[in-house]
Amino acid sequence: MKRNVVSRALASGLLAASLGSSAAEPSSTGPRIYSCTDPSGRKHVSQAPIPECADRDLVQRNSDGSVKGVIKKPLTEKEREVEETKAREAEADCRNRKIEERAARNLVKRFPDRARHDVARQEAINDIAKSMRASVERIELLLRDKKRLDDEKEFYPPGTSLPTKLKLAIDRNDSALEAQNKLVSQQEDELKRINKRFDEELAQLQKLWRSPPALPNC
Repeated sequence: MKRNVVSRALASGLLAASLGSSAAEPSSTGPRIYSCTDPSGRKHVSQAPIPECADRDLVQRNSDGSVKGVIKKPLTEKEREVEETKAREAEADCRNRKIEERAARNLVKRFPDRARHDVARQEAINDIAKSMRASVERIELLLRDKKRLDDEKEFYPPGTSLPTKLKLAIDRNDSALEAQNKLVSQQEDELKRINKRFDEELAQLQKLWRSPPALPNC
C-alpha cells in the first residue's frame, strides 16, 4: 500500500512537471507519450508519467512514435554524491585553469618580448655575481693570511706546541675559509637555479608569444 502511494506521488510530480513544461511549448507539439520497461520486463506506454517506472528512465515520444527525449530517473543518494563530487572537481579544475591562465597573461605582460626577458635574466645574474665576487675576494684575503700564518708556524719545530695566539689565529682562519668556500658553493647553486628558472620561463613565453593565452570558457 505504501509503495502504491509513493508511486502515485512520483507520478503526480512528474505529471505536474510535464504539464508545466508543456504549457510553455507550442500546442502543435501534440500530446506527450511516455514509454518504459518496468523491473519485471513489462513494457508500458502512457500519455502520463508511468508509476511502475518511477525508478528508471522514461522515454518521451512524439505522437508519431519518434523519440522526443528522455526523462532521467531520480538519482540515488550515492549517485547524487558522485555527481556532486564530479561537479566540485570540475569547478576546482576550472578555477585552477583560470589561475594558470591569469599567471600566463601576467607573464606575457611583464615580458612582451625576448629582449625584456634577457634584461631581467642579466639583472638577476648580476646580483648573485656581485655577491660571488665579494666572496672570492674574501677568500683571497684569507688565503694570504693563511700563508702568513703558515710561514710563522715554520719557526716552530715539529712536535713543539704552538703559542696560543698563533694557534687561535690558524683555527679562525681555517673556519673562515671553510665558511666562505661553502658560501661560494651555495652561490653557484643559486646561479644555476636562476638560469634554470629563466630557461623554463623562456620556453613558456615562446609558446605564449606565438599563441596569446585566453581565459578558459568554463
